[in-house]
Amino acid sequence: MTDMAVSMIIKLKETELTKAFHQGELQATTILFDLLENQLHGYICTHTAWKNIGTEKRCILTKTGHISYRRHIYRDEQGHRRKPFDELLHLQPWQRNSNQIEGLAAGLASGIGFRDASEIFSLIVKEAVSPSSIHRMTARVGQKIQTMERIMDEENLEPGTVVAHRLMAEADGVYIKLQREQQKRAEVKVAVFYTGKQAISPHRNRLVNKMFSCQLGMSNEEWQQHLAALAYRSYDLSKVGFVQIGGDGAKWVHNSFDYLGVPGHHLLDRFHVIRNLNTAFGSDLNVGELQAKLFSQGFTAVEADLLWVIARQKGAKKDQQKRSLEYLKANQDALIDLDKRALGEFNFCSMGAMEGNVDKLVAQRMKGKGRSWSIKGAQNLLAILRYRELIKTEAFAFLEIPKMEPKSRWKYQRCKDPEWTPKSASVPIFSSTHGSDNWVQLLKCKVNDMLSITAFF
Repeated sequence: MTDMAVSMIIKLKETELTKAFHQGELQATTILFDLLENQLHGYICTHTAWKNIGTEKRCILTKTGHISYRRHIYRDEQGHRRKPFDELLHLQPWQRNSNQIEGLAAGLASGIGFRDASEIFSLIVKEAVSPSSIHRMTARVGQKIQTMERIMDEENLEPGTVVAHRLMAEADGVYIKLQREQQKRAEVKVAVFYTGKQAISPHRNRLVNKMFSCQLGMSNEEWQQHLAALAYRSYDLSKVGFVQIGGDGAKWVHNSFDYLGVPGHHLLDRFHVIRNLNTAFGSDLNVGELQAKLFSQGFTAVEADLLWVIARQKGAKKDQQKRSLEYLKANQDALIDLDKRALGEFNFCSMGAMEGNVDKLVAQRMKGKGRSWSIKGAQNLLAILRYRELIKTEAFAFLEIPKMEPKSRWKYQRCKDPEWTPKSASVPIFSSTHGSDNWVQLLKCKVNDMLSITAFF
């Protein structure tokens, strides 16, 4: 390379270099498309009886940018127009974005708003893409997923392979705001299955063999059938002894898992029970002792105490305590801990994972910040949220993001080898009153040089 070329490169800014590399990649991709199309044209002309009736230009947005190319058009034996190069790329008529690009847009929109996703998306593909375009691409991906799910639920699929002696199942709902609809709010139903919990740090657990679903607009029966199909294709239900069912006491939650065909034992979510007791009786009774007796002996063991407190109250406080009593009484069959119900030799797993999963799966993306949805738009986004990890894996594959194992400080401290603990020592003379003497300073320099790691190189 000449001195003039070197000086020109040094003067270029990073943005100009990036732009030059992008233009080169764009041209190389266009040339590659033309070469592939010509090879396909030669193969079709040689091995088929299709008639070539001309070429058409097409422009499509890929991760490299907008690619313009010409592809041949044929008429097959049945007289149908065929565009094999588009079929090879799985492109629909008039589709302007590649499937990977639409998956990338949907993956971004599943975690952040459409405007923020538009900015990041434009930086990745180096093309200006509006928030409305991100919205349309997200809608198309969501509709494809819903079509795929309907086919999966209707077809006779092979049973799941995950074996478990007992299965945990929890359900809950979260309300979202609607726009341009007759009703102002709608409830999104969320359910999660898992076979146990794995500790990853103190007071933190990961659900094992987790499967979840979130749906909007389903009737109770459709919801039950959907969950039954999800569990059937995920777990080997013939090996499941019973299902631990958790929920907040709502009737539709209680009946969500009726179609599993496995005996179920309901457990009222402890978060709702404790909150209910603290709000209604926290100032009059010892809630800790109350809930211990309630969870071990049942509602009848605490009913007399609660009635005694209610009889001495007046006004709004009394009404609140009555509602709390009715709530506990209506769900008294689901109050006693499972390990105290004489269900046999089972290693019971604690429940209560639903609240956190509702927040992570739906609420963080679809509630707050003035967000409101149409029914159709919410259903499309919920479909993407159900397969968010798979979409991101496929769409972001070209970015080569390394997958790092979760690090746990707690795990590190337990497994740390004491042999690697750094040693330290000090010489008292260096910090004494003679520390500023010349001979002490000379000795300190000699010791530092001898013990310095740089002395070995």
